[in-house]
Amino acid sequence: MLRHVFGKPGSVLPPYEVLTEPQQPAMRTLAEMGDDTWCWGNFTSSLWVLGV
Repeated sequence: MLRHVFGKPGSVLPPYEVLTEPQQPAMRTLAEMGDDTWCWGNFTSSLWVLGV
């Protein structure tokens, strides 16, 4: 899902205001995830690769 919404790995995302319609709600959902989610190494690595 992340790759579909955010595109190819390695690209850097623009500021929130410039994100596409599917990207903005996805970013809001990620931002609202609990602190325990951000401790998962594979989760944060996946986001880093996508430039999120």
